[in-house]
Amino acid sequence: MDHNHPQFLDGLNMDNDYFDLSGPGPGLMETAARPSGSGATPTSRPPKPKKHTSNVWQCFDVVQKTMPDGQLMDRAQCKFCEKHYVTSRGGTDHLRRHMEKCMPAHGQVDTTTQTQLQRHPDGSVTTWRYDAMHARESMARYIACTDQPINFGDNLFYEEFIQTAYNPQFKSVSRTTTRNDLIKCFQTQRDELKAELQHLTVSIALTSDIWSACSKQDYITVTGHYLDYDWNLQKRILGFRLMDGTHTAKIFLKALCLF
Repeated sequence: MDHNHPQFLDGLNMDNDYFDLSGPGPGLMETAARPSGSGATPTSRPPKPKKHTSNVWQCFDVVQKTMPDGQLMDRAQCKFCEKHYVTSRGGTDHLRRHMEKCMPAHGQVDTTTQTQLQRHPDGSVTTWRYDAMHARESMARYIACTDQPINFGDNLFYEEFIQTAYNPQFKSVSRTTTRNDLIKCFQTQRDELKAELQHLTVSIALTSDIWSACSKQDYITVTGHYLDYDWNLQKRILGFRLMDGTHTAKIFLKALCLF
């Protein structure tokens, strides 16, 4: 058949068919459908859902919630209280804040951070958690035992040192707060000592001495020595006062009578 014959060409749709007659030998070598329009692009694959990499998603599920306008939106649902929160690209700080409050309330332990253990004097081991009040009490005891100034912890460089080297949650306090913590610590230990001495059935030996501070001030102390129920020798400071004047026997006796 002659492919160049007018009758053959009239039977083809010139707008939809494409044929190549340049190949070797006579005859129609290729007939293919021409894409309609100015140009067609291949069908693209649907985007893959974004993978959640934050460890807070161990406590949340992604669910779809119907909005008032009827649209379905993704929401983060807590696995413990089933509350819903917005999921966005802005971050997961709001989810972490909820997790830190919700998990302890439901008796759960946060496994998204590394657990630190604390060993007690009796040999037991428990999970360590930072306690700001306990840190303040320890600071007050350290200042009292080492004769440090009250504003020892009220320093930005000290706060930066503790946060960098030991605990990023540490916050320094003012000298007024430290002073109040010192008074509270003294009152607590005084009450505990009174309760302990009231139940003693042995005698208490008293000694006295003069102690000089780094501020060039002298203090007189009265120390009690006694045996506890396990026959261990104990000693406690029962009196502590500022001593003015020279260290003569008369002034020393006068200071002792003030206790």
